[in-house]
Amino acid sequence: MVFKPRNITFKLIEHSLMSLFFMLFTISICAQNESEDIHSMFKKMTTYMYTNKDSTFHYSNAIVSASKDPNTYTNVIYAYLYANKSAAYFNDFCTLKRNIEKIDSIFSAREDALSQLDRLYYIKNSANYDKGVYFYKLNDYTKARDALKSIIDVSQSDPRAINNNPNNDLVYGAYTTIAKMYSNDGKYEMAKDYYSKAIRFLNTHAEDAYSVFKLNRIYSLIGEIYKKQNQPLVSNTYYKKSLKQSIVFNNANGILTEANTIAENYISLKLTDSAEFYLKQMAPFLEDSNPYTYKYYKTVAQLAHLYNDTVAVVANFNKALLLNTAKWNTKKHIETAEIYQELSKFYSAIQQYPKALLQINKAIENVSGDNVISSSVNNTMLFRLLKIKAQLLNTIRDYENALKTVHRAVAILDILKPSFKNNTDKLLLINDAYPLIETGLDATYNLYGETKNEALIDHAFFLTEKNKSVLLLDALLTSEAFTYANIPNHIIEKEHILKYQITALEKELNTNTNTDKKDELFELQLEYRELIEGLEKDHINYYNLKYNQDVVTANQLQKSLKTKEAIIAFFYGNSFIYRITITNSTKELKRIRNTKALQTSLLNFQKLISSPTSNRKNLATISKELFAILMPKTFELEKIKNLVIIPDGLLNYIPFGALESLNTEYNYAIQEYEISYINSATLLEQLKGKKKNNGKLLAFAPTFAGKISTLLPLPNTAKEIRSLANHFKSDLYFDTQANLKAFDTLSSKYSILHLATHAVFNNSTPEYSYLAFSANIKNENLLYVKDLYNLKLNADLVTLSACDTGMGELKRGEGLLSLARGFYFSGASSLASTLWKINDASSSQLMDAFYSNLASGQPKDKSLQAAKLEFINSNKETGLSHPYYWSGFIISGNTTPLQTTTNYTVYIIGIVALLIILLLIKNRRKLT
Repeated sequence: MVFKPRNITFKLIEHSLMSLFFMLFTISICAQNESEDIHSMFKKMTTYMYTNKDSTFHYSNAIVSASKDPNTYTNVIYAYLYANKSAAYFNDFCTLKRNIEKIDSIFSAREDALSQLDRLYYIKNSANYDKGVYFYKLNDYTKARDALKSIIDVSQSDPRAINNNPNNDLVYGAYTTIAKMYSNDGKYEMAKDYYSKAIRFLNTHAEDAYSVFKLNRIYSLIGEIYKKQNQPLVSNTYYKKSLKQSIVFNNANGILTEANTIAENYISLKLTDSAEFYLKQMAPFLEDSNPYTYKYYKTVAQLAHLYNDTVAVVANFNKALLLNTAKWNTKKHIETAEIYQELSKFYSAIQQYPKALLQINKAIENVSGDNVISSSVNNTMLFRLLKIKAQLLNTIRDYENALKTVHRAVAILDILKPSFKNNTDKLLLINDAYPLIETGLDATYNLYGETKNEALIDHAFFLTEKNKSVLLLDALLTSEAFTYANIPNHIIEKEHILKYQITALEKELNTNTNTDKKDELFELQLEYRELIEGLEKDHINYYNLKYNQDVVTANQLQKSLKTKEAIIAFFYGNSFIYRITITNSTKELKRIRNTKALQTSLLNFQKLISSPTSNRKNLATISKELFAILMPKTFELEKIKNLVIIPDGLLNYIPFGALESLNTEYNYAIQEYEISYINSATLLEQLKGKKKNNGKLLAFAPTFAGKISTLLPLPNTAKEIRSLANHFKSDLYFDTQANLKAFDTLSSKYSILHLATHAVFNNSTPEYSYLAFSANIKNENLLYVKDLYNLKLNADLVTLSACDTGMGELKRGEGLLSLARGFYFSGASSLASTLWKINDASSSQLMDAFYSNLASGQPKDKSLQAAKLEFINSNKETGLSHPYYWSGFIISGNTTPLQTTTNYTVYIIGIVALLIILLLIKNRRKLT
């Protein structure tokens, strides 16, 4: 018998046509000793599964009633499983829940008998898949994942669980459905990992005629991710592959979904003819009873918007709402929220803001409040809707309610953050939050202008801190949680081993796409996530320490500042740059319009200052302009001397010490201020809490010569690190001894790490940027940013005296994803790094003076300032006075003085020598 429904259940995997064939076949065997009526009822039930749920349920109930013999309980299970497919298709959650509970009760009562069945895995997996679908549709992703994960676990623990196509289809479905949930949550990298795993699983296990169809279903889901990531053309390449197969299989749901999404992508590109072409392909399959038909009317409304046909827009959106509300039986749902969101977007575009606000409120009602599960997907949608609402309130100048809405959204963000385990996905979440923070700052600034209420500056500072250095703080808080939450040693060891294995495999797969290795990496990452999730569940102190969402307040910061100290926190928005200046007695909020001219000046300044041959006068002109724009004018009155900069956006590339005052030529900010940098004030407080180490210094000056290395020699680095031994008790490694193995073995035992070497950046994948040690034939002496995540340092200072060590890919809120930043992850308290390719001769001179000042007990920022001033003064008459040679070195983090070692010895020797001299003088006097 060949059963080929026109509409196939559950878009993600269609619950496998082959499983239906298999079930019918097994039932016919079981039914040989049953009455012909039951066999006939099963056949009739299958014909109604996707067309008439009442008829399906009628025959399902009839089979259950007819199966009175205790030995026919498998018929009862199959009857419920069939009914579940229909219930899921028609969103009859009551029936679906009831059937799931009845199947569970049979499993409990018949456990011994079921264990003898050859079809046990299939029956259990089918039931768990139905549970996964049920909870998925309710947006309860935690329970859905648990049910689907059990299918995957069984497939991995017992080879018999994947010995035929129906079982394999369920495993494939579990992978893709979990991926879909991660995609809906905005966790796109996690979703891609699961889709890739599903593809590899299909290639290994699927041998039926529908394998190509299933593969293309995954392509459509990957296309959905690219759509969400605003890459419509890439998205369409995946969707078109899938649409082609849906047409071959006459899959109405697939055609409606894929053709519709392709049309939506073309609408986003304003390619109306292409959009109309794909909308026409949907026409033969449009039925009001079909759960995907509403998508057509929603997309037609969007197309009508491009044609400025207001009447058609409203009419089609209303039709979409009508169909979607019926689909979910008038229950609140995220799909309904999406339609209201689109309608709000339309009203906003035609400047009917009250109507836009009304629609966005209706959208919010569908993902929050009574009768709505507070799930990750609903909260993700709620966060985005609140962001839109806040922008609308700002537009109508309701700043007070806009600020309230922003704070509600920030609270939702705090709920979401712990569920994002992948750093790439976290960065996307942070980037998504950036417009919200800008909206909040806009509302705060306007309210401050109206009221002059200084408490609003505190609100502004709170908002800037909430979205800064989330990944860095996560790493530091996670380390602290492991230390203080009494985690058993064997779990800590397992966590460390898994991280190391994952890093090693990722590095290997960076150059080798071995399928077996990909599977191994997937399983390791899954094991690691489960370990961490278990820790968070079982150790409440670990969770609370790790996900501490508190940030330093402006008032707390103000109390910690000394006289003549100031912090300037920047927020680099699309329209404005916000500057918050805090001293121990004052707070100031300033807004700077972010014009194209300002952006050009910032980029030109960075270009000119990073070149030793650039024109000094041109550089000075731009420098003075930026000084006037960026630096607070109140500093002269308060006589500020110590300055901490929290940069953002393009300001991350700017050495503020090289900005020139308007007063005189070549009067640099470094001559007035001790300047340091930090990613966020909250991070600074974390770094201040670190214990100091032993004051010993470890330095490396690798060799780059011969056929092994492609990097140029650095002739002055050996001299540079030798000079350090004059100031600190040091262990120095030169040439081939300056290798990665020595660094890995020794680095955790020192207070100061100094690496005089090359840095090589990978702008496409920042985690594969590296510091080079002495090269070998196997090229194993590269310290990647990714490796830094596994290091356990206790360094008070890490100096990266290399090329571009502070540079890297710029991410909103997180700053530069640089090598220097990677050392924070591994436990460094402060970093001295470079913003461009530094001349190694001038580096050597600067470093000698810097360490001499550090050894005398000066703070790190003051030590670097004094070293730069000495360099400037000693090179006044030469080309080395160009800021290129001295301003690229910056200090960031905790700048308190280092614990010193050898200088005490020097003092003791000096005192002893003085005593000897005095004794000799005394004896000489006695003799005379």
